[in-house]
Amino acid sequence: MNFLKEARNLPAALPVMTQAHILGRFLTGVFPQIVSAVPADLGRTLDFGCGHGLLLNLLKRNAKIDEGLGIDIDSEKIELAQRWAIAGVEFRNESLADVSGPFDTIISADVMYLLPLGKWSAVLARFYDLLRPGGRLIIKTVLKKNNWKHLWGCLQEQIAVRALRITEQQGSEFTYLTASEWREILERHGFQIDQFREILFSPYNHALFICRRPS
Repeated sequence: MNFLKEARNLPAALPVMTQAHILGRFLTGVFPQIVSAVPADLGRTLDFGCGHGLLLNLLKRNAKIDEGLGIDIDSEKIELAQRWAIAGVEFRNESLADVSGPFDTIISADVMYLLPLGKWSAVLARFYDLLRPGGRLIIKTVLKKNNWKHLWGCLQEQIAVRALRITEQQGSEFTYLTASEWREILERHGFQIDQFREILFSPYNHALFICRRPS
């Protein structure tokens, strides 16, 4: 996946800081690795907390999805995402409760740890209900570990949420879980974990869960 090609896809109408943020997300290597890791038959896909729409556009451009809907509670990000949405991708300022399924795939990338743990059960239950039987849930998150990467990731999120205000958080604390805690909560809510991988060669504890609602 070519960085310069993706940079050319950004409309000049986007604010400079927004373009820098989107390209920074691309340069970390996380979204390209997600696109490479996920199956090629994701079908109708919901991106929960889509932000500026980078991941959904990448998935559509690389023929991983048939059609995509991105939702986010940040109306400003959605307005900007709509400026560079490609054919087959739509962005809406909606909550999860407003969305109509079913979907073949639901993706949540770096969103769950911004929510209080007390809200996770309702969100995961809603994911389950919106997925068709056999549908996939793909979670990209940051794991809780006792290492320098965890400290660096926490610092960056603090800056993004509280200083730069480019990320919206619900609650006062971030919710990071270990891999085993993630497995437990996903399985408790009925999901079968097909694949788990940690994204290496990164200054963050990135991890990817590819799960399935049983048929």
